[in-house]
Parts: sequence; C-alpha cells; structure tokens
Amino acid sequence: DASPLNRRDASPLNRRDASPLNRRDASPLNRRDASPLNRRDASRLFNKKLYFYKKTQMAKYKNKYRIESARAQWWDYRSNASYFVTINTAKGWNYFGEIINCKMILSEIGSIAESEWLKTPLIRPDMNITLDEFQIMPNHFHAIITIGKNKFNTAQNGQPIKTQAKNKFEPQRKNLGSVIGGFKRAVTTYARKNNITFGWHTRFYESIIRDEDSFDRIRQYIKLNPENYKS
Repeated sequence: DASPLNRRDASPLNRRDASPLNRRDASPLNRRDASPLNRRDASRLFNKKLYFYKKTQMAKYKNKYRIESARAQWWDYRSNASYFVTINTAKGWNYFGEIINCKMILSEIGSIAESEWLKTPLIRPDMNITLDEFQIMPNHFHAIITIGKNKFNTAQNGQPIKTQAKNKFEPQRKNLGSVIGGFKRAVTTYARKNNITFGWHTRFYESIIRDEDSFDRIRQYIKLNPENYKS
C-alpha cells in the first residue's frame, strides 16, 4: 500500500493538518493577534489604561503630572496641632547608622539629621513649634512635632478647618510640609557638600494626634523603636 494516498495518510492535507491554516492557527492574523492593526489596538488600550491611571493616581499642576499628596485634603496643616511624622530614606538604605545592643549608633549623616531637627524651632520661631519625642533609626526617622497657635493659623488643637485646607499642588509655606521639606533639604545639602551618599524617600508620612492617650502611646512607640527594630 505504498501509494501516496496510503502512506499513513501522508498527503499534505493529512500531515497533522499541517496546512498553513491549521498550524496552530499560525497565520499572521492569529499569531497572538500580532498584525499591525492589532498592535495599534494594543497600543491604544495601553495608552487608555495609562490615562486612567494618571487620572486616578496623579494630578496636574502647571501642566505637569505630579503624584497626589498623601496629606488629608480636609485638613489645614498650618493648624495648631501635634503630628506624628515618619520620614524614610531612599530605597530603605541604612544611611543613618546601625542598631547595636538595642541602641542607635548614628553615622555622620545621622548626626547631621539629629542636629538639623533640633534646630527646627529656632529656624522658625514665628510658627511656635515644639519638638517632643523623636528617634533616628538606620533607615527612617520618627518624631512628634507640635505647631502652636501663631499668626498663620486660627484653629483649635485637633479641629480641622475645611474651608482653609491647602494641600493641593502649590507652594508650601508655614505648615507641616514646609517644615519637613526644609529639614530634608538641610540634611541633603550637607550630604552633597561633603560627598556623602544619601537620599530621602520623596514623601513623608504623618498622622494628626488627636488626644493625650494617642500622644502617650506614640511617644512610647518612638522611644522603644530601637529595641523593637528588625533589620
């Protein structure tokens, strides 16, 4: 039975349906929809998703996309209130030193961060700033800071002023953001002038301390941070 038709049905039509149309639908239109037309569709879909991502995650300021602020939009951060602040280093690197026997040993840039933080009330006397417990850790910084009553705020402690909230993309002045921004710049400037490798995370994190119980709990947390630290 060696005729072409009987050699195990070896005709072109029977070789595992190996015609161009049946090779796992391998025509240009079926190669994972890889035709130029479908590539354009994929590009449009990607751009559409990117647009909605930017719309939900970012906001425009002076025609440039900026990451949305992590601050509470209903709160005026000039207000007379106490804040628990955390600032991380870039990529979580241990720039500030190391923990040895549950004690923080500061590096050079860690010591500068400490001294610059302590200068904060002296640099901004018009804001009536009080520093409470703070702790520099290998890759982050915790602090309690109180902005007292001054000519730039009229709020009672812990009571937000919704009509005066200013946390959009605009210059930060005489508020918590300006204080933290100035502190970070001072440390970064020293590092650059002295050729020290260093960087901050772009954001900082804060919470408004609303009562004495929270204040005491956060103060204790900061104080015990070196003992509880895990690298």
